[in-house]
Amino acid sequence: MQQDNPSTSSSGPRIFIDVRGNPLRVFTETSSVQARPKVVRMLRAGGATITHNPKDSQIILVDSATEAGVALAAIWLDKPVLDAAWAYQANNRGVYAGADEDWGGYRVPGNDADDEEMPLPATSA
Repeated sequence: MQQDNPSTSSSGPRIFIDVRGNPLRVFTETSSVQARPKVVRMLRAGGATITHNPKDSQIILVDSATEAGVALAAIWLDKPVLDAAWAYQANNRGVYAGADEDWGGYRVPGNDADDEEMPLPATSA
């Protein structure tokens, strides 16, 4: 995949994009994600678009150790809800772990969710 340098990314490769080069739409839960501004900056620098509503996102990031994070996973059964550490791992690796890699083990389980039927944002290469 050809890398380009969008104006929103000044610190390296575009990590948080799909196979078509489109930015992943990511929602970060405001009350539970520690160092949220840092996570948001990292996601944007890697090519992601930050959404303000989980319904507009492809991926939801939470702190899986908080009640708010677990509650979002139980509500949003049709989207991958991941611990925010997923973004740090992706940034360190230079590529994110997608559904084909079981989200790198960062998926927050929801009530009665079938892991195999979740939407599959493509892993960047």
